[in-house]
Amino acid sequence: MNNNNNSFAPPAGPPPGYQQQDSYAPPPPGPPPNQGQQQYAPPSGAPPGHQSSGDYAPPPGPPPSQQYASPPGPPPFSGNYAPPLGPPPGQQQPPKHDWESAVPDTALLPPPPSFFSGRDASPVSNATKEEADQGEEWCERFPIMEPPMVLDNSADMALRSYNFYLTEPAFWKNSRNKCEHNSVKNSWHIHTRDSRDSSMLSYPPLYVVNSNSPYPGQPPTMIYYEVKFSDTCRFDDESTVALGFSTLPYPAFRLPGWHRGSLACHGDDGLRYINDFHGGKDFPGYPHQTVPFKRNSTVGMGMVFTPGSSRLEVQVFQTRDGNMFGSWDLHEELDAVQDKPVTGLEGKHDLAAAIGVCGKSNFEVFLHPSQWKFDHEAWRARGFK
Repeated sequence: MNNNNNSFAPPAGPPPGYQQQDSYAPPPPGPPPNQGQQQYAPPSGAPPGHQSSGDYAPPPGPPPSQQYASPPGPPPFSGNYAPPLGPPPGQQQPPKHDWESAVPDTALLPPPPSFFSGRDASPVSNATKEEADQGEEWCERFPIMEPPMVLDNSADMALRSYNFYLTEPAFWKNSRNKCEHNSVKNSWHIHTRDSRDSSMLSYPPLYVVNSNSPYPGQPPTMIYYEVKFSDTCRFDDESTVALGFSTLPYPAFRLPGWHRGSLACHGDDGLRYINDFHGGKDFPGYPHQTVPFKRNSTVGMGMVFTPGSSRLEVQVFQTRDGNMFGSWDLHEELDAVQDKPVTGLEGKHDLAAAIGVCGKSNFEVFLHPSQWKFDHEAWRARGFK
């Protein structure tokens, strides 16, 4: 036997028990032999790197609260009985707020401004649209006189002595409508039978900027006149009298208050017209103060100009039979859409007494204080209040 020969030649054919691949059968199901019931037992002790429970550090802060917080409010009611009336024992009723004492009595407050008291038409009588348009065209052709007039000596003397003249419309000539001066009574008598809308103006003006406009620190300036209506004077849908003031010039064929630079109260409806040819405004204190003129009565119209911080404060007032009837602030709150400017009435322009008539009328005009029923001196002493 040769010990140096290590090569072995296998016997021919497959080894014992070897089968061809197409006749191979898989092993039976189940775990491998000796693996079915074998369970793994972990090694004793903690895993590598794991600290014992004695070395564990708790998280910072106190442990979470285990106290239960009840929901707000009382527990749900599950019974079928009604709870007792009133608050629970020991609970006090909150004090009642005495709001009545904090709210003033509205009866003591002045009437609100007449923001929306304007009317589209007079409830008594109205001129035509064509006549209104003619008046507007006339005012565009003849604007308010600028600058204010400077009176000559005779006119200035007439102003200071209340010796005014009333100019009647030119179309009254040779008519049955008259405006005549009564030298005995120091008054003017107006008598009309069938007058169209007409206006008469005083000369010199009652308010002349260059003569009696108040400067800061001076007392207020007041202009005023009265009209006494006879028992034959009419105030209806065919006749009326309008009392007010106007800048110069003004259309003689229109009533005062209808166009720029004029204001008036109309006797047929008792309404105020301030540059308004529509329906006028209610008098302050409506409905008690909007009252038409009456026969056998005396009505006075006036304005007070008081120096203010930036402009003259202008108050318009009316008297009835010598007593204060009502007044309003010329610069009252206005409707930006409906109301027109009060330019010409703010004390920067001359203002004449403006007396309008329509239809049948019979009355006297008193421009001198000696003929007035209204105690203007006492009112002036009270600061025009």
